[in-house]
Amino acid sequence: MTVEEYEASGDLYFAQEDYTMAFVQYEKSLGLSQATCGFTSSRGCFAFAAGKPEEGGEVFSKRFWKPTRAWLRPMRHGHCAFEMRQYEEAERHLLKAVEIDRTLWKARNYLGNIYDFQKKYDEASRQYAQAILFEA
Repeated sequence: MTVEEYEASGDLYFAQEDYTMAFVQYEKSLGLSQATCGFTSSRGCFAFAAGKPEEGGEVFSKRFWKPTRAWLRPMRHGHCAFEMRQYEEAERHLLKAVEIDRTLWKARNYLGNIYDFQKKYDEASRQYAQAILFEA
């Protein structure tokens, strides 16, 4: 596999919340290249898996993202903010992610959860319906 394929594989594992496998894939990408993307992704996954979402969020906020995967940064930042119960910040990042790619079912599911917490049930229902529509 190439550096880009390992990074993409790591991104998929991260999206599935398998942080250990994401970390492994990012480390493999580093073995082929000294790209800082793989290094910061590995650090972010490690922090997140260790139950330190604030540290993971900080790492992901600094990572350079390729234009073809521009949705990853706000998605991951939103995920970290959600885990820290910073729902307004999570909402802002997740809305940006679905603005870039409307098919991000997991981002829409998080948004549904946020709106449930805020007792915005109509908006929560809309987000859940979109999540179901786009789920892989």
